[in-house]
Amino acid sequence: MESIGAKFRAAREAKGYSLEQVARDTHISRRFLQAIEEEDFAQFPGEPYLLGFLRSYSEFLDLDPRETVALYKNLKLQEQPAPIDELLVRRSPRPFILAAVAVIVLAGAVAGGILFFTSDFFQSRRARAEVADSGGREYIMENEIMEQRFVQGDTIRVPVRDGEYPLLLAEIGDTVALDSPAGRHSLPPAQEQTIDITEDGRPDLRVTVREINRRQTPASAVVRFDRGVQLPVGVTDDTLMADGSPTRTEAIGSTTVAERERSASVIAEFAARRPISLQFEFTAPTMLRALIDGNRRSEQFFQSGQSYSATAESNAQVWLSNAGATRLIVEGRELSLGRPGQVSAFLIGWVDGPGNVRLEMVPVY
Repeated sequence: MESIGAKFRAAREAKGYSLEQVARDTHISRRFLQAIEEEDFAQFPGEPYLLGFLRSYSEFLDLDPRETVALYKNLKLQEQPAPIDELLVRRSPRPFILAAVAVIVLAGAVAGGILFFTSDFFQSRRARAEVADSGGREYIMENEIMEQRFVQGDTIRVPVRDGEYPLLLAEIGDTVALDSPAGRHSLPPAQEQTIDITEDGRPDLRVTVREINRRQTPASAVVRFDRGVQLPVGVTDDTLMADGSPTRTEAIGSTTVAERERSASVIAEFAARRPISLQFEFTAPTMLRALIDGNRRSEQFFQSGQSYSATAESNAQVWLSNAGATRLIVEGRELSLGRPGQVSAFLIGWVDGPGNVRLEMVPVY
């Protein structure tokens, strides 16, 4: 049977990717990627995390996620041999006939079990059963902000850039213990805390525990999850001047996926700096986060037909959840932002040139 680890390694090497490159683009920790290729599944905090990473890694390498998950399931079945001794009947006057019948029945059961256990139906049933065994339900964070009452054992699946990461409310007491692929986080009530789910050194999620109720069974807590932690991702102090304007015209950050690469573009040129007017119009539901001049933050979810305007003195950092549904006009020019459903992050600011200043749009990865 084909090795699942060898399958991933061969696909990665065929594309010329290193583990470090894959970790950057998938936001899956390098140690988890290596564990998959070495089939060291004990490195994962739980099977829901492993299955999520298998699917994300498969999609990145253009492998069929269903096929790779099925290979993993088959591997687990091989490691857990069927209890033949328990299925065989006791001695009887016709031991050979009964033993033969038992072996035939067992072989049919094992074959049917393999087909059933590797089916999408069983996988979805098993995922729900794992959540039920933990005492809670599974939720998917579909919007940028999610706030509601959760009970101990609930799982929240959080999309972060190109991946999806599960969070488990492992324990609710004086604090809330939240398990992520990066480890356990202790969250006291009424204190905001940021979490680096992807272990890439950058915060991915802002979490606040609003209220804890230990009187009910199971214990519950009102928790707010917010993906608007950093605007835009990749902007660091060494890429901005003291007034917040970009010091270079190449993209901020990098990507190893060629189709994601974009270049900085010049919006307009003037003799001197002047206030930057930005006008946003939305044709479908979109989350917008903006940081104006480094100190004015705006975050809002817009519906189709709504608009938003802002004026910046030196720069504006923007993050959009649905670039193709956003029309942005700057200095009378409409800018191309991306495809429908695509996440886009960029910085618009002044760059000094010889004898003039340029207003540029700089992509951020």
